[in-house]
Amino acid sequence: MFFSKSNNSTTSDKFLVIAIALLLLPGCAVSISEAEVFRPNQEHRREGGSSLVLDGEDQLPNSTSIHHERIDTKIGKLAVTFVNTKSDRLIVHCYGNASDRKSSGVRRIRELQPYANLLLFDYPGYGDSEGLPNAAQLEEAAQAVARYAVATGAKQIIAWGQSMGGFVCARVAHHLDERLTAVVFETTAQNAEAVAQSWKPWYAGPFVRINISDGLGSFDNVEALASFRGHVLVLGAGEDQVLDVSLSRELTRNLIDAGINTQFQEFDDATHMNVPQQPDFESVVAAFLKEATESQN
Repeated sequence: MFFSKSNNSTTSDKFLVIAIALLLLPGCAVSISEAEVFRPNQEHRREGGSSLVLDGEDQLPNSTSIHHERIDTKIGKLAVTFVNTKSDRLIVHCYGNASDRKSSGVRRIRELQPYANLLLFDYPGYGDSEGLPNAAQLEEAAQAVARYAVATGAKQIIAWGQSMGGFVCARVAHHLDERLTAVVFETTAQNAEAVAQSWKPWYAGPFVRINISDGLGSFDNVEALASFRGHVLVLGAGEDQVLDVSLSRELTRNLIDAGINTQFQEFDDATHMNVPQQPDFESVVAAFLKEATESQN
């Protein structure tokens, strides 16, 4: 989710602020801060010494090999989960805004473990991780996770981000540098500015100026991958009510214009959260990863 209070919310408070501003204060500016974007679910927070087990983990097949730990970083301990499928590939997964390992880990394991080993982590201030939910600490976390991913010994590393996780994923990808094989962006956008503009009513254009905080403005998926020469896959959802599919299309165009090898797949009936349940998802992802890893060898 993006700019949302909970997993069930699909309407942005900021959109309402923009609409009210339009009616009351023509020519005004509306600011979007980090606190309005990075909003961890406090119900999922656990004490530092508590278990790192995921909700529903006991329902996974007995053959699933899962290791949880808290790794030391400059911003405190970061909770990570490594799923070993005995693959040469590793997917580093970055969640959307309202998600974390505890609540969404098992779902993502089921969806992605057919393709690779998995590395899941909680953002600073989310789930079981220490720290604060802001752009600066997310950058530190991205560096730490990139180091951890390399230390697993994976021959191919794929950075995968869904929704807001696309921004984090691009930073992880940036720090992986030449160790990065591929990137997958799922129902996301290029940057916060693109999201804000897409949510602004058409009639507000001449009247309302949107200001993005410097921290949020530092996230740009095209800029982060400027030197990347591997493969990128953008997955769009035709029925996305949170981040319109036009944002995925725009991201794809701008990646291609930047000289980055990018493919786009739009799932006409998909919504923001159910792309992996679409009939063609498995074949699209399998073909992409096969091409990406073969070209690296």
